[in-house]
Amino acid sequence: MNEPSTLRPRQLPLSISLDDDMTRHNWLSRPDTAALEQWLFDDGGSAYLGGESGVGKSHLLQALCHEHGDALYLPLPELLDMPPMALLEGTEGASLLAIDGLEVVVGRPDWQEALFHLFNRALQTQTRLVMAGLVAPANLDDLLPDLRSRLESLPLFALPRFSEEALDALLQLRAQRRGITLSVEVRGWLLRRAPRDPAALMTLLDTLDRESLARGRQITIPLLRELRFLES
Repeated sequence: MNEPSTLRPRQLPLSISLDDDMTRHNWLSRPDTAALEQWLFDDGGSAYLGGESGVGKSHLLQALCHEHGDALYLPLPELLDMPPMALLEGTEGASLLAIDGLEVVVGRPDWQEALFHLFNRALQTQTRLVMAGLVAPANLDDLLPDLRSRLESLPLFALPRFSEEALDALLQLRAQRRGITLSVEVRGWLLRRAPRDPAALMTLLDTLDRESLARGRQITIPLLRELRFLES
């Protein structure tokens, strides 16, 4: 591949907002993610995060960006229809590039080539790279060999699914952050009926918080039944 001419650092021509809730403060630390958290937040290492949807990859990427004033979060699924070379021009000027959704560039050689060149420029400028995809680089089909080689040079961390206990702890943590009290019985009632997906649980918690405030009542099972929450 021929490297494009030297590019000057600049701002992306669009606004990408970070989710205010996706911070380290709101991340559920657990034994099977401790080594990853140490590497990302304390050691400041580059990495590739692999794992299915709903395991927290986007949360970790955005949490890192919240802690770096000049970090740049690039959710590729939202950017795929834009010209990649022009879009990524100069982004290696950031101290951290958090690139999400690598799987969407499969079958897109234009994006793959642009990411390959970005990776090379980031190495030259010592820009930290943290990337994430549904599968490990070795399992991404139809990928340019040069890009696959670059991705495989990053330390690989596979994020585990949330266990039932972890989902309960997450629900309790995020409720406490909002000043909401959820009893053991209420959390159990919700977890027996809600999707086993952290994002869906947080959306549900948002709705419950609004309904509770609107009615001036605590979240209880009678209230949930009155609201006909999660009833089939």
